[in-house]
Amino acid sequence: EGGTYLNWICRELVVVSTTTTAETLRTHAKELFTNIGVSRIIVVDDQYSTADVEDLLGICATLDPTLAVDLPHLDKIDFRAPQAIWTDGVREVWDKLNATGRQELVAGARAADTAVPLPVTSGDVTEEISDASAASSLEDLLRELEDCEYVTLSLSEWKQRSGTLLGHKNASSTVLLFDRDFSREEGGTVDGGFELIREVQAKKTGYCGLISHTIARESEYDNWLKLADKYNLDRDRFVVISKARLTGDPPDYYGFLGMLRLVALSDRFAIVKSKAWSIFQDSVDKAKQALVRLSILDFDRIVFESSRREGVWEPDTLFRVFGILMRRQAQLRLHEEAISLAVAQARNVSAVPEEIAAAVRNESASQEALRIQRFEAYESGDDLNRSHAPIELGDIFETESNKKRYILLAQPCDLMVRSNGKRSYDDKLGRTAALVELADKQAREAMSCGELPFYDKQTGKSAFANFGRAHQVQLVVLDLCAVRADGSAAIRVNAASSELLIAPWKARYKELHRVFKTALGRWEQLGNRQVDNELKSLALPRFSTTVRVDAAVEGEIVQYGLKRVMRLRQPRSGALLTSFAQYQARAAFKHVFGPRPDVEDEQ
Repeated sequence: EGGTYLNWICRELVVVSTTTTAETLRTHAKELFTNIGVSRIIVVDDQYSTADVEDLLGICATLDPTLAVDLPHLDKIDFRAPQAIWTDGVREVWDKLNATGRQELVAGARAADTAVPLPVTSGDVTEEISDASAASSLEDLLRELEDCEYVTLSLSEWKQRSGTLLGHKNASSTVLLFDRDFSREEGGTVDGGFELIREVQAKKTGYCGLISHTIARESEYDNWLKLADKYNLDRDRFVVISKARLTGDPPDYYGFLGMLRLVALSDRFAIVKSKAWSIFQDSVDKAKQALVRLSILDFDRIVFESSRREGVWEPDTLFRVFGILMRRQAQLRLHEEAISLAVAQARNVSAVPEEIAAAVRNESASQEALRIQRFEAYESGDDLNRSHAPIELGDIFETESNKKRYILLAQPCDLMVRSNGKRSYDDKLGRTAALVELADKQAREAMSCGELPFYDKQTGKSAFANFGRAHQVQLVVLDLCAVRADGSAAIRVNAASSELLIAPWKARYKELHRVFKTALGRWEQLGNRQVDNELKSLALPRFSTTVRVDAAVEGEIVQYGLKRVMRLRQPRSGALLTSFAQYQARAAFKHVFGPRPDVEDEQ
């Protein structure tokens, strides 16, 4: 008796929990639709096409009895009996059902008759998606929502009522969800949903979503891009939603609500982007006019003379000036009423209450967000090396031998090459700088490392500069990476410099050429005296005493196993340099005589 009572308590708790969850979900759905301004949701799917009992009997006659008995409302029918017997039973059930029940029964029969296992991967699990279960989930989620009408239509019903629905006063606040495949309904096609979306977009009203069991959750974004191009749709005015969100066990209702939120956001975001782009274009035009107005004298002094004096590439200075002028023009217009109103409307949809936001925003960020973030934080090695960009703070190098990476942390002015090809106070080209080793884990002492966020291209995971593993290296060796198009630390002693080098670095190349040609001559002399390789290598500039990057000679080429692979941009590289300086200036205290009470004993 105790066990029976315990089982009863557990069942009641499950019922209460399920009810509470359903009520919470319905409350969140209601608040979400109110917040984003959706007053009506229309779902158009061939699941909702009408059929009479004769159609149902015809389908049941073709089904396997084990499938037929699982149809809604027909679990009491023995389909193994002669057809004349179970036919009467089906008719009796049909007569007792209301319109909704009949619709559900026919939809289930059609799904069982035509459903094909569709491989939709979620981990290692393959699920069989059926339109009938998706329709049932939609009914559970959207029916009887206050202030938000829920309408289901077949293709034929949509064709009859579309003019009235799209001309209704609530059309602008309506979400229209179209199935992709209407081939099971007379007059429908496999890709009929795209035609309906195009029809709505032409009317410029409402928000569209394409729901399909042929698209996996993981590929909604990619399919959205491809399908918009393939079917000539405005990608900013529709969203692709996988029916797998509705057919899981349990269904991902909050994920589906989140996608509906994106449906409502899409058109508003399109307006913001359009108005912002108009401002950008106007700002570019006005900045161009301001550049044109510069006199030849001003252009020479601002772009060429200042760049030559500081060892900067002239196009970098030109784009800096252009950016200043364009930003000033853009800021004058960014607070205009038109874009402010568009942003406010989009903000109202995006900024849903925190409780709902936590529930519906369960999607991981796309790779596009990470890609743009990395554009802001890093410059690629290929771009740096191809343009022979000077060595700067934040440059990251990789050794060929063990693929370890190091970041250059030195004061920018100390790295600047002047117009004479030399750095300040470095007539003998002996200046060194700190290369700090990178690691994929944070050091135990937070102060002894600095973070490089969004470092990994695929995952966005951070790397960490380990300040305790800082090495002084010869800048004349690092400089070789800037004069080679492949970014490798190598020089052919009888080759001319690249024409792409800026003037100060052409002068720098002459200095490097002199140093390494002289060193190679000494190396060859020692070789003629039968000196072993270890002693011969002393004739060449040594990269570092603590990093194993050895010099090698191949004919006229002196090379080191090192390559520039990327750069951490300012201001992050500057912040990293500041942290490194603070680490080097940290205080040193006398050791304690006993165990510290705030530190656990290490075993």
